[in-house]
Amino acid sequence: MCEECLQPVQVRIQPARTAGCMCGCTFRRFVSADEEIEMLEQYKKQLNAELRGVDERIKELKQG
Repeated sequence: MCEECLQPVQVRIQPARTAGCMCGCTFRRFVSADEEIEMLEQYKKQLNAELRGVDERIKELKQG
């Protein structure tokens, strides 16, 4: 969670481990390995939820 705007933190995969939120506010430039793992796990959870939504939508379109 971004401490400035309370938006969910997104991981930006770059050569260095960095983090920031989607609003563009400033955030720490580097994160610890434990923080990166936590952010990646949260990102994976978001991706899995998105995939479930896509699967449901495909099923709806095929049925009707």
